[in-house]
Amino acid sequence: MFGFAADVASGQFGPGEGAGNDIIVNGSVVLLPLPVKFANIIASKKAGGIEISFSNLTESDVVKYIIERSSDGNNFLSVKELAAVKNDGGKADYSFTDAEPIKGNNLYRIKSVETNGKVSYSAVARVDLNAKGIALTVAPNPSKATELGLQITNLPAGSYKVRIFNNNAQVVGEQLLKHSGGSFSQTFPLNKLQSGMYYLELNGAVKMQKQFVVQ
Repeated sequence: MFGFAADVASGQFGPGEGAGNDIIVNGSVVLLPLPVKFANIIASKKAGGIEISFSNLTESDVVKYIIERSSDGNNFLSVKELAAVKNDGGKADYSFTDAEPIKGNNLYRIKSVETNGKVSYSAVARVDLNAKGIALTVAPNPSKATELGLQITNLPAGSYKVRIFNNNAQVVGEQLLKHSGGSFSQTFPLNKLQSGMYYLELNGAVKMQKQFVVQ
């Protein structure tokens, strides 16, 4: 659920994946997968442009995915359509490289279209090609969403530990990041954190911390 771009994405961040709707049949609870449950929304700067990758944890009855790009976060345009490949109720992974990104801000989201016409959108991942120096941003902040976006600019290659602390300095989530260097954006679940103040810490070749609020 919390796999970073670059070379490696490993491990889990928070509870298990793929929870769906539930119904009761003859007294037993039966889990029904949701057609679209986005995870691992990643945008990463590469030599050939910006690579966008994502997963649908419960793909079923999906016709296609449309990768959309924006420079301002309001007006999105389609840059690529990908046909659904599995539709078996399990996890399906996708990736695409935008060879002609915008010179400055590039914000990406995934639009899914199901067989019944339903449309769903992923969280937004962002890469700023004009950014200078090393920077860490979390968004939205404050957040009412179920996902938080982690945006890192010009991060040196290496292994990093990402941890989230509550206001009592207790660790409520952690993940190992192995990064080949450069800028990227990654979304990860807040796992129904209670309202309050939290701190996201990145610790490795460089150490940075950002405060964010869950509403």
